[in-house]
Amino acid sequence: MEEELEDRGANKIFCCGLPRKKQWVWLYTLVPSVLSFLLHLTSLLVDSSLALQLAFVECQQQLGILTFAFIYIPVVFTLVLQPLPLPQTISCGSLAWWTLRLAIYFVFYPLLISLSLLKRLFWILQALQAQKPSKEILTEYDTVLSKDEHSYVFLQAFLQCAPQAILQIHFMLLKIPANLRTEYLQATSVVVSLVTLAYCIASYHRYEAQVVGGRPSVLLLNPPELTSGTHDTTLPLLPIRFCLRSKIIALQLDSLEGKVVLFFSWLLLISGRLLCLVISEKMHEKATIITLFIHICLILLYFFSSQTTTLFDIPSRLINAIFSIVALVEVSVRFHKIPILYFLFFICIFVEDTYLMILFYVYSKQLCSERGFDCDSFGIYAYLIINSHVLGIIMFGFYLARLRPQRKSVVSMPPAENLVPI
Repeated sequence: MEEELEDRGANKIFCCGLPRKKQWVWLYTLVPSVLSFLLHLTSLLVDSSLALQLAFVECQQQLGILTFAFIYIPVVFTLVLQPLPLPQTISCGSLAWWTLRLAIYFVFYPLLISLSLLKRLFWILQALQAQKPSKEILTEYDTVLSKDEHSYVFLQAFLQCAPQAILQIHFMLLKIPANLRTEYLQATSVVVSLVTLAYCIASYHRYEAQVVGGRPSVLLLNPPELTSGTHDTTLPLLPIRFCLRSKIIALQLDSLEGKVVLFFSWLLLISGRLLCLVISEKMHEKATIITLFIHICLILLYFFSSQTTTLFDIPSRLINAIFSIVALVEVSVRFHKIPILYFLFFICIFVEDTYLMILFYVYSKQLCSERGFDCDSFGIYAYLIINSHVLGIIMFGFYLARLRPQRKSVVSMPPAENLVPI
């Protein structure tokens, strides 16, 4: 099994010869660790700098507070999903100490995540230095981030980066404020947010029924009997979940080319999608809200009609439907008919964005001056939106046709064995 799951591509990475084991460690652990750490830290620094610039240099305190608040939205959701345990003995002193701990934990939580990501990077560098990566080192790497920290890294992309990109695109289109340095910071914040969001979406891109995927569980929405949270410490590392299946469907790991193409396809799609939504929301707020509501209802209709629904499925499917406004994320949902879902998603966003752009074009002359937009730039906006959608869909189709991992084997298991790699 291990041999079949290994990457059978070239033995060189960036012209550097590496043994097959180290090649796997380099591609599937070191590069993601470096990117996760850099994107998380850069996002915090850029958004904090922009908030300070808006509050103290531009004297836009409300905009600065709003920009800074997005940093802590994923922290709030993470602590709600996984709160600190209450003291065993309830008293005024213990509650005061618990409240102080919670406040300190809340304030420094993003920095603690940066430290955890740095520890992961340290352990994988230790694995690369060794002649043969040991199970102990890989286990340390695999257990540095807890479940709630994995959830925070995931939620940061959707609750910090996506709203931050929308907010700063909105300010830039309205030219608020007009300072050139602030505009550079806003543009940097938009780019970093979009890259982080696209990287997260590509990282959690899974395949049919979540039998494979290789990413940790997030959101903590599954019932306890479905997810064990443990990992097989043999190479290659595979997440383990409890399941009553008696077969393992094994796929090849993603190739480096596949990861790159998947990332850029989502980057193009979400860039055009967010730009279109910002413009249309400013010009036609009611039409945009109705369009997004219909979009969520269609995705929910697919989720609830594709298979039986349990009580534990409802929150995860609702969250996935809301996230599908921007992108389709295969997390906490046991999909069946994946091609139909992606076809529905791409048709929805293409039709919605085309309709909103036509609406903008037809009524632009009457509304532009009232809403503060430069309608002479409509051609540029439309060109960017159309090209990003077309190129993104073409690249995603190329990934599905040429670079998607293929089925390798189906291995029978005794019914008593309830551990299935995903």
